[in-house]
Amino acid sequence: MNFLKITSNLWVLISKKRKIQILLLIVVMLISGFSEMFLLITAIPYLKAITQPNEAWNNPFIKNLVALININSNAELISYLSVIFASIIIICSSIQLFNIWLNRKLSAIIGSELSVRALGKILNQPYEVHIRKNSSSVIASISKYIDDTVSMLRVSLEFITQIIISSFLLATLIYLDGVIALTAASIFG
Repeated sequence: MNFLKITSNLWVLISKKRKIQILLLIVVMLISGFSEMFLLITAIPYLKAITQPNEAWNNPFIKNLVALININSNAELISYLSVIFASIIIICSSIQLFNIWLNRKLSAIIGSELSVRALGKILNQPYEVHIRKNSSSVIASISKYIDDTVSMLRVSLEFITQIIISSFLLATLIYLDGVIALTAASIFG
């Protein structure tokens, strides 16, 4: 079976509530992509302030910050930018961790839901069917397939997250410097 057929079969089996949760998870993935893009955009003025402090004062973001906070020296500028940049890193990392936690939690919940459905079908069979079958091997098979399904779902959600984040980062790099972005994309895939 191919991946798309398995995914469409799985989509049919899960409840409407889980489908809505998957769609909300995609929104969190998009927010995660935006946060990574914002982190990359804010890294440039920060790095410029560290490496070329005199030229950094010409950056529009830094000009607004200087006017707002009344910064007088390069050392003050670097201190403020360090705090701002560290805060942005913490926020972006928190969003990433929340996204990973949601991916894993939703995968586990869907696996639990599928287990309940599968075991319910087995338990609701007539008594004669249970006598003829080795129920422990059936339950072991179901457990293995559910575990495999949960793993596939988790990896798929994480893959989608990484595709979204990579797309946002590539778009940002193309916006900032198209030649470098396309060179990096061709080298790193």
